[in-house]
Amino acid sequence: MTQMAGTGPQRTYVVVTPDQPSTGPGPAAGDLAGRVRRLFAEGVRTVLVDLSDVQRLSSDIVAALLQARREARSHGGRVVLHAPNRRSASLVSRSELGGLFEVDVAAVRPSPWRHA
Repeated sequence: MTQMAGTGPQRTYVVVTPDQPSTGPGPAAGDLAGRVRRLFAEGVRTVLVDLSDVQRLSSDIVAALLQARREARSHGGRVVLHAPNRRSASLVSRSELGGLFEVDVAAVRPSPWRHA
């Protein structure tokens, strides 16, 4: 788990989750909401969830993201999905998740298993 402080009037933290490639449940995904809750309690208003190491959005990760979003809303904040692969970004945009999360589209990256 990595957190980095940002700058500006509204502090931004980057939360890396999970710590291992995601193909199943893991403690890092389950702890996301707790980490987000602590950050918002400290005055953070925007949390970037770094998905650059996530191969696939498992149901455990989606559940953790939804819990994180509830925490953000209860504190007047927001959760932004950063650097998802194209497959994950497409899943978010096509599903009901698209209306719930902002996606940092400039950071969307190719899916690792897609052949050129």
